[in-house]
Amino acid sequence: MTTTFNGMHVSVEIGQGVYVFFPESGTGKSYLAWIFNILCAGGDRVASYTYADFVRGFPVETVLDNAKYDIVVLDRYDMYYGAGIESIVRFGKEGTVLVDCKQKPPFPCKVCSTVYYDDVLKVIKV
Repeated sequence: MTTTFNGMHVSVEIGQGVYVFFPESGTGKSYLAWIFNILCAGGDRVASYTYADFVRGFPVETVLDNAKYDIVVLDRYDMYYGAGIESIVRFGKEGTVLVDCKQKPPFPCKVCSTVYYDDVLKVIKV
């Protein structure tokens, strides 16, 4: 998936599956989730889920729907650790789940990273 949002070139250059980001701060993960939230509202097949959604009582499964979305970002998963494990794994079989988690995730996953500079934000497989 490649798109431009507000002058920012956004590219997710990985295939289907469940991926966890390196647990580094300031690399654009939450910014990516914010962009996906806006793109989702505009009808794009991407979504994001954050700790704020969890606190509001929305189950993580609401965004893990392959019929609606191709790529989902789960931001700050360590704050709702263990939620939706089966749905995450299931979604990853047909779509892409990008997980921001500061500890070892409770599901099988691959590793990805962000490349964030100037007007480019890329997600790449490591």
